[in-house]
Amino acid sequence: MRNETKKQIIFRATESEAQQIKENAAASGFSMQHFLLNAALKKEYSLAEVKGFAVPVIAELHRVGNNLNQIAHRENIGKKWSKSDLIMNIERIEEICQYLKSLTAAQL
Repeated sequence: MRNETKKQIIFRATESEAQQIKENAAASGFSMQHFLLNAALKKEYSLAEVKGFAVPVIAELHRVGNNLNQIAHRENIGKKWSKSDLIMNIERIEEICQYLKSLTAAQL
């Protein structure tokens, strides 16, 4: 890959716009340059890229997956869940869903 000459681009923003840009870049976990390039080029961020969002979401999704896998495994080997076990797992999954919704709402 050949090295391209880097070009500097300068633009003006109000004090409040500049502050908002700095805050958004910091919240994204990216450098100012990376954040602005991606925004200007309309590059979509994947959830895995957004540091403040990805870690808790991935952890919670992992927990949901574990719960669902436990339920499926027991059903597949013919073991039945007690009513209290099923209720406990369903409540935990509902808690996780509520947590994920709150994270999503906070990011919007």
